[in-house]
Amino acid sequence: GRAGQGGDGESQGQDQAQQQQQSPQQPQQQLRWDPVFAAFAGTEAIAIDGASGGAAGPPDERMSDAVNDDDDDDGGMGTRLQPSGGIGAEEDDEEADRSGAGDRAGEEEEDRGERQPSVVIKCTHTFVHGVRVNDLAVTPDGKTLVVICTERKVRFYDLNKLSEMEERQIVENETPTSLSLSADGNRLLVNISSASQPQIHAWDVHSSTLVNRYCGQRQIRFVIRSCFGGHEDMFVVSGSEDNNVYLWNRHSGELLATLQGHTKTVNSVSWCPAHPALFVSASDDNTIRVWGAAREVAVDSTPPP
Repeated sequence: GRAGQGGDGESQGQDQAQQQQQSPQQPQQQLRWDPVFAAFAGTEAIAIDGASGGAAGPPDERMSDAVNDDDDDDGGMGTRLQPSGGIGAEEDDEEADRSGAGDRAGEEEEDRGERQPSVVIKCTHTFVHGVRVNDLAVTPDGKTLVVICTERKVRFYDLNKLSEMEERQIVENETPTSLSLSADGNRLLVNISSASQPQIHAWDVHSSTLVNRYCGQRQIRFVIRSCFGGHEDMFVVSGSEDNNVYLWNRHSGELLATLQGHTKTVNSVSWCPAHPALFVSASDDNTIRVWGAAREVAVDSTPPP
C-alpha cells in the first residue's frame, strides 16, 4: 500500500515538474510592433501609442519601458488595456512568465534586428519651378508628373529622366486652380477660375491637345475640384461656388444634371472607384453628401448607334 502511495507521489511530482517546465512556454508569442500600437502578447500590458502623451523613442525602448514599469499604473506609455487571458494573473503565473523570460530574450533580440527600418526617406531631386504650384498629380504609370501653377501653365515632368518635357507644356488663358487625371492617365481635367466664363478643360496628356470643355459651374474666388467617374470614366463631376454639383457627359460635354442640396460653396468631389453610380461632394456648409442613382430610375444600357 505504501509502495503504491509512494509511486503515486513520485508520479504527481513528475507531473508537477513537467507542468512547471511547460507553463513558461504556453504564452510564448512574438513581440509585435507597428506605428499604431505595441502589443505585448504573453505579458500583462498592451500600450496604446499617445494615449497619455508618453515620450517618443525607438520602438524597442518604449516597449521595454511599458513592460518593466510594474510600479507605475500608467506605465509612462499610455493606457494599459487587458488582453484576453493576460492582465490580472496570479503571482504564480507571473513567476512562471519571469522564469521563461530568458528563453524569449534571444528570440526578441533577433526580432529587433528585423524591425529596424530598412529604408531611409529623403529628397532625391528638386525641380526648381520658379512660381507657385497650385496642384499636381502623378500619372498611374508613374512616369509623368503633371503640375499647374499661377503662371497659367500646365507643365509635364519626366520622372525617369527627372527633366521637364517642355514640348508638352500647355498654356491656359485663365488661372488653373486644380487638376484631376482619368483612371487610365490619358486625360487631364483642369478647373479654370474666371469671372466671365469659368470652365473645366479636358486635355490629352500625351499630345497636349484640348479635347473638350465643360461649362455651367461657377468658379471665381475659390479652389473648386472636379474628377472623372462612372463606368469607364464616362462622366465628369464638379463642385461650384453656386452651391450646386454639376454632372456632364465626358465625351459630348453635355450637362446632364445640376444637383442641389448644399447651402454653401461645393469645394471638392470624388467618385467611388468600386461603385460606378456613387460619388461624394464636400461643401463649406460643413456637410459631405453621398450621391447615387435613384432606384426607380431605369438605366438604358443600349449602346448609342
